[in-house]
This record gives sequence, C-alpha cells and structure tokens, in this order.
Amino acid sequence: MVADHFRRQYGLITRAQAFAAGLSRRQIDGCLKRREWIIAAPRVYRIASAPVTFEQRALAACLSWEAVTSHTTAGVLQGLDGVRVGRVHITVAHGRRVAARGVVVHYARHLDRRDRTLVRGIPATGLARTLVDVASRITEAELIEGVDGAVVGRDVSPDEVRAALARAGARRAGGSAMQRVLEAWTPGPIPESVAEMVLIRRILGRGLPAPERQFEVYDSDRFLGTAPLLVLLPDGTHEIRAVAPSGVMCTKLGLVGDRSVGALRFE
Repeated sequence: MVADHFRRQYGLITRAQAFAAGLSRRQIDGCLKRREWIIAAPRVYRIASAPVTFEQRALAACLSWEAVTSHTTAGVLQGLDGVRVGRVHITVAHGRRVAARGVVVHYARHLDRRDRTLVRGIPATGLARTLVDVASRITEAELIEGVDGAVVGRDVSPDEVRAALARAGARRAGGSAMQRVLEAWTPGPIPESVAEMVLIRRILGRGLPAPERQFEVYDSDRFLGTAPLLVLLPDGTHEIRAVAPSGVMCTKLGLVGDRSVGALRFE
C-alpha cells in the first residue's frame, strides 16, 4: 500500500496514509533517519528516489494543508496560455491559519463544488475559477491570451467564466480586468482559432461594430462556405486591412442597405 501511494502521488505519502498502511511511528522515524524518506511538507514525506517536480510540490502543499492548488499554479497545471511556472499557490478555507514556507496561501469563504476539480491527480480550482483568480496575478494581455485560448479550445465557455466571477465576487482583485476581457465574447459561434479572436479584439479596439462570427455565405440558395468573420461597415469605409494581422484578407462582398459587407477570411 505504501508503494501505491508513492506511485499515485508523485513519490509522496502523508503521515496519516503511512499509519493507515500499517507502519508504526518508529518505522516512519526510521525511514526519515536513514534518509529513505524526506520531509516534503508538514506531515508529508517524499521517497528519496523520486525527483522533485512542480507537480510534486503542488500536491505536497495540498496534502499538507487540505487545500486546492489555485491561481497561477492551477493555471500551469491546466495548461493556460499566458501563465508561467512560479511559486506554488493554494487556496484553503477562510478562518484557517496556514504558515507554509515557499507557498502562497489564499483564503476562500466558500469554494463551490463547480470551482473544484482534479488535474492529473492534484486538487485544483476549476478552469473558470482559475481564470478569475489569475486575473489579479498576470497582465491583461496575458489574461486575454489565457481566456481566448481556453474558450477557443472548448475547455470553458465565456458564460462559465462569468458565473465563476459572480460566485467569487466581481469586486475582487482582477474582477474589472476580467469583465473587460469578456466584453469581446459576444453571443455567437466560437471562432476556429485564437487568431480570429485577436482580429475581433482589434476590430472592437478601433470602435468598429462587433463582427458576426462564422458567417455562412450564400449565392441565392447556393451555400458558398463559411467566413470566419463578417463586419458591417459604412459604405466605402472597409479599412480592415489596417487592423488585421498578416495573412487576413478583407473582401467587399456587396451592399446591405446603405452599408457595405466586408468578409474577413484567413489565408
């Protein structure tokens, strides 16, 4: 049973798990004295043959303090774009006092079950809650990268992020930045690439109307294809080329009333 814990937990075992596996206090102390086990965190031990990894440090903090990884640590575990490896961040119940060396501790009055998950066996905040938490820890540009990558990848929806923000409290640190980032996510189909969202944000940044995403193009009743974006502009002012990234073309398809229709497609 001891070996099972080490195998499943990145080379870690808790003191309670060791007792449950049948080891005595004397046997545990012997493992520590012989340096077969190393103290990884209070009440958590690492087998000496296991290398120290980011995942192991994160799980050790969770096991020691009955916590979940959160903020940038959860972001790294969940593969969020724009988030980098750093100190381990955990969240524990409000009212507890945790003094963990080398670990950043956050407190939550309530962490909804929708805001908890397991990532490769490590307790973590759910992806939507993680995005809300990292909003105060990274730049707005990095937050855009993380949100857009997660939504385009179908890992989370904009509405799920909005709901997580509401549960956490919109006035929390980073809440205003998250609300700004989500403004570009108007109702409609999810773009096929992050590059499309980059273009949408540039269009909105120029004060142009929000484009319609994944617009279906027809010639009478004949379906011609799907344009990633369609923007309605004042007649004769389709200056999308100035704000589009390289590889994107703007073609004037025709008139709708007194407005021209510009279709953007990726080459």
